[in-house]
Amino acid sequence: MIRIVGVSILLLLSIVTASFSQAAEAVAIPNQVDVSARFLARTYSPGLSFNPQVGFAQSLWGDSTTPWHGFVRPYFIAVLSPSLYEGKLGIEVFPVSILGVDLRRTLSHRFTTTSNQDCIQVQCLGDLNYTDLSFQTYLGYGDYFASMRWTRTFFDALSDRTRPAYEAGASVLISPEGEAGDNYTFAIGKNLAEKTQAGLLLQVGDYHGAGNHQDAQYLFLKTDCSAFGLEDLDATVGLGRFYSSRNVADFSAIIFLTYTRSRAIGFGR
Repeated sequence: MIRIVGVSILLLLSIVTASFSQAAEAVAIPNQVDVSARFLARTYSPGLSFNPQVGFAQSLWGDSTTPWHGFVRPYFIAVLSPSLYEGKLGIEVFPVSILGVDLRRTLSHRFTTTSNQDCIQVQCLGDLNYTDLSFQTYLGYGDYFASMRWTRTFFDALSDRTRPAYEAGASVLISPEGEAGDNYTFAIGKNLAEKTQAGLLLQVGDYHGAGNHQDAQYLFLKTDCSAFGLEDLDATVGLGRFYSSRNVADFSAIIFLTYTRSRAIGFGR
């Protein structure tokens, strides 16, 4: 439903990275199809979506059971929510497994108006397509991990150029002429036990055309669900604060469930 669920909270799990030795155990065999699905929910600003995805990782060099390898991975993600649907086609290129680039094109259509917005003054329906370019890095030492990701988003110009568009994920306005936005995400954490991690997520977004700003901070806990007989399911809960130019700062909770049929290559998958 929401782009911050598609970006920041997706990052929340992609950056919950174990130490190098533990993360290597979750690396897929090179040149293998990966299949997974994610359920995402946020209380404030409200959001809900289901995101199945498929990718194909191809090894470039090195041993994928260690951090010292490179790979390329084209992928597709579908986003289904009560207010919009999206298709995301992208490619990840990691010259080395702890440092990579992600280029993604998203076609998005909003079919339900967003509550608490003046949809006469603001365009709430229709297409809001964009392209993401991301740089990301992962670090780990012993039981500690850290991650940083920068994403530049290029929003297309709107068909209706007279009104700005409301982007529900970040709760910001997008210029009708099209614009660029920058998102920065940082995370640090610690492995508490096997397959259980906790940490802190910090996220900041600036949207230059309309001059909007958004930020969020969450404490998170991630664990697998094998104790309930669900070997392929991971769960994460985050508690914190969400703020944007269109929303006052307030308490926010997130839930992130990931079912993995075939795991993708790389750390934090």
